Amino acid sequence: MTSAHFSSIPALPSSPSGKSGWPWDAGLQHVLEGVPEGEPWPKISVVLPNYNYGRYVEESIRSILLQGYPNLECIVIDGGSTDNSLEIIRKYEPWISYWESEKDRGQV
Repeated sequence: MTSAHFSSIPALPSSPSGKSGWPWDAGLQHVLEGVPEGEPWPKISVVLPNYNYGRYVEESIRSILLQGYPNLECIVIDGGSTDNSLEIIRKYEPWISYWESEKDRGQV
């Protein structure tokens, strides 16, 4: 068995004032760079739908990213929010693989 090499993502933005517990003050989880057989981790895509859920979207994004999975694709699809959702999504843009915001006909 080869020696363990760990991977993590760069530090996330600071948590909003007054927030504590997971995922606000938790450190990044670390996982091996490759599966035990030495192969790279398979890519996992997480699609986060959002529409005017600014009060939850930051917590959701942080929870996904703090898992520390090394081959993660985080995608945020916003339905044209008019609350603070876009501000929060932009805050995490460096860690989000893709995001868009446009009026749609709902999740389904």
